[in-house]
Order: sequence, then structure tokens, then C-alpha cells
Amino acid sequence: MSVHIRNKKWVIDFDLYPEKGKRKRIRLSLPENITSKEEALFYEKEYKRIQAEEPLKPPVNASIEAMSQIFYEYCAMHLAKTTARDIKNCFVNHILPILGKIKAESVSLIHFHNYKKLRLEQKGSNRSISKEISYIGSFYKWGKKYGYLSGLPFKIERLPYKRPIPTVLSFNETIKLIKAATPDIYRVFLLTIYNLGVRLNEARNIKWENIDFENRTITVTGKGSKERRLPFGNWLYEELQRLKPKEGYLFVSRRTGRPISDIRKAIGRAKKEAGITKRVYPHLLRHSFATHLLDRGVNLRVIQGLLGHAQVQTTEFYTHVSIEAKRGASSVLLP
Repeated sequence: MSVHIRNKKWVIDFDLYPEKGKRKRIRLSLPENITSKEEALFYEKEYKRIQAEEPLKPPVNASIEAMSQIFYEYCAMHLAKTTARDIKNCFVNHILPILGKIKAESVSLIHFHNYKKLRLEQKGSNRSISKEISYIGSFYKWGKKYGYLSGLPFKIERLPYKRPIPTVLSFNETIKLIKAATPDIYRVFLLTIYNLGVRLNEARNIKWENIDFENRTITVTGKGSKERRLPFGNWLYEELQRLKPKEGYLFVSRRTGRPISDIRKAIGRAKKEAGITKRVYPHLLRHSFATHLLDRGVNLRVIQGLLGHAQVQTTEFYTHVSIEAKRGASSVLLP
């Protein structure tokens, strides 16, 4: 087998019947969303295993550690790259050192009680430990779905924590911040995040071919490779035209030739220029976008669709952020 690029796509070349003395060369083009050699090599590894007919199912009475590699591979194929990486890091650094040697089918509530106790002694935060518990739950749901495990007969209780409510930018502060950003590409980057309400990675992976100038929409790829088409306004339209449409990624670093990844310095300069004292980071623009829409009476379900949330409960978080909605409710009694 070999992996290489052909016509701008990653391709796997392999012999179909190498062990039978027959040579039938197969060239398999991978999907367009496979953009790195690392991803292409992962697919090559999977095809090798399929050819060898190696069993995926772990041995009977396998430990959590023994089953973890298969779980990582499932996550890499079905979840966002950052989520899959975070799950693997949590397992390697925290979960497996404590629970790894236990037989997956033999865990009890006392194991999880001890897990939480040990993690607290290690100075883990309630929020981090609850996330790890959630990943363990996902491991057992995956095992039950594919017949590896019978599932957990009990619910793992998470530790209590409150999601911190961000101090969002006002509308005027947001506009000042975007206008103060330099050079032009960073201004357009910040404007894209705010106008579309997208995550940093969603913005940095936009390509010119994702933009429909006629209908003024941009197709972004979110978590779990789910696409959503989002409308954009006149200001962003004019800024994109000034960047001069071309091929490839929209926001490319002149230094590396790859999509821009770090905009903290650009935000720091713009924040100082705009005279903003609040803590500002890329995701705050997404928070501000959702909050400003809610303040203006936009339906929560519409905001959910724009943000790409799978569940409306996630979007409901912004009802805690929106002070204008609360002020409007109060003014009904005391205008």
C-alpha cells in the first residue's frame, strides 16, 4: 500500500490479492474532507486491517485499557478531530491510570466514587472531572451500541459545577473591535466569526468555494463534520470582495501558507486600539453574536440553527447571558 496526492485528492494504492499471487492494483480516492497525510494514513491502516480480516472485537472480559484503542479509532472516524483528541488525552492522562486495568464489564459505582475522589485529590476541577465522567459514559454507550459491552446498569453522577457566564461585548464594542483589527485579513476574520456566529476552527477552515456570493451564504463545517449554510450581510460581502476571491482557504497566513490558527495577538492589538477593557478571545465574538440576537428578540430555535447546536438546551445558556432580555421583562412592571 502507498498513500499519495493525485489531482488534489489523497489516494491509497494497494494490491487486492497480494497473498494469492494475483496482482490487481486498486487506486482508492479518499473523500475531499481528508486534507492531511495523517488522516490518509489512518484510512490506509484501516484498509490494511480489513484486508487481513483482523477482528475488531476485543477479547472476552477485556479491560477498559484493552478496549480503549478501538474506542479511539471510532471517535476519530465519527467525531470532530478536536473532540476525538480530547477524549484520547483524557483517557491516557486521567481515566486509564485509575480505571484502565479493571475489566470493563466489572465496574461498579464504588469504582467511579473512588475515581472522583482520586481526581479531586489530584486537584482536578469539578468541571474537568465531570467531563471525564461524560467521556466514560460515552465509552460504555459505544460499547453497548456495537455489542462489545452490556452497558452500565446505573447512572454515573457528575460533580456539581456552574458554567461561568461570559461578560460579552456590547454591540458597539464589537463593531469597534472589528474595525480596529489590522491587517485587513484579521479584520475580515473577526467579522466572519461575528457575522456568522461560528467557532474559530469553523472560520479558519472556510474555503472560497464555500461562499455563494449570489445568495450571500457561506457553508461551514461544524462538529461531527455537519455542514450548515449561513447568511452574511453587506459589510462582510464588501470585505470579502476586497480580499479578491480566489481558490483554497479564505484566511491564509503569509508566513506559513496554511490557514490562520492564532489570532490572539491581532485581537490584543484591536482591543487596545478600541479602548476595550474586557477580556476578549475569539469565542467571545460567538457568545456576543448569540446574545445580541437574543436581545433583539430572535427566536431561540433560529439561534440554535445558526450556532449549529444539536440540542436547544445548549442554546438556552444564552438566556442567562442576555441582560437586555431580563431588563425588558422587568420594564413590564416598572417601565
